[in-house]
Amino acid sequence: DASATSQWNKGEGFVPLCMFPPNGEAPFTGIFDGQGYTITGLYINQNLDAPTGLFSTIAPDAVVCSVTLEACTVTGGDSVGGLAGQVYMATIDNCAMSGVVTASGAKCGGLLGDCMGTSITRCKANAEVRGGELTGGLVARNSDYGDIQEGRFEGQVTGTGNTVGGLTGFAYNILHCTVHATVTGRGSYVGGLAGGAAAVVQDCFVEVTVEGDAGYVGGLLGVGDYGATVENCRVKGAVTAAGDYVGGLTGYCNCVVTDSIAEIVVSGNSRVGGLIGHYMRNDTLRDCHATGAVSGGSEVGGLIG
Repeated sequence: DASATSQWNKGEGFVPLCMFPPNGEAPFTGIFDGQGYTITGLYINQNLDAPTGLFSTIAPDAVVCSVTLEACTVTGGDSVGGLAGQVYMATIDNCAMSGVVTASGAKCGGLLGDCMGTSITRCKANAEVRGGELTGGLVARNSDYGDIQEGRFEGQVTGTGNTVGGLTGFAYNILHCTVHATVTGRGSYVGGLAGGAAAVVQDCFVEVTVEGDAGYVGGLLGVGDYGATVENCRVKGAVTAAGDYVGGLTGYCNCVVTDSIAEIVVSGNSRVGGLIGHYMRNDTLRDCHATGAVSGGSEVGGLIG
């Protein structure tokens, strides 16, 4: 029971473990096995110029597994997550959180903040997540070919900047993941699963309400980058955006899309599609379909805008 941390350090709560100098000594480099235990009521409200979470920074080759943070409240600046604010080329497995995570700046995730080349498997969050650019329900970002596999998010995500997603703001590989959420983005690149993806998105199910104040908004992905692949994914719910490039599956798509379904209501301004708002390719859309009402100002289509 960590609920007493709300009274620590004149209301600033728990000081994150393993911070870089000058705030701490070094990032975490070892193996942390929670053995299935739960930490309840962790409270962090730090205004440090450092990543914020139970762990501040997790270093390459470190492993964190089998721990749950329940009813946690974590607030910080940039790079904020319930478990860790920043993770470099490490392994995070079978971890979970519930609670509220807030960043006044960028890179905010329910479980993990800014990740690079990290393997994230069997992790889940049930949370309210609020941040700026690069905000995601489970992970803010996992760049440099990082993977998110068997991830799950339920709750609400709000991002005041670009690149916001129900599971993650941005990642390379996203496999076998599930989202049930309301996702709101004040900028561009907003998706029910991810704001953007650059490699393989496969076997994902998303049931969402997605709202975007700008463009590049989709039920699954805001943007599917060149070289990416979307395969066997399904989206249900509603997508509404004030801007252009709005789709039930992806808003703007320059990737291969196969065996995917959008059962969704879509509304936008221009280039609005039941499946894809704007498709940059003409030979790599196979075995897909979309159902649901589609509306917009111009270039509107039941499948592609």
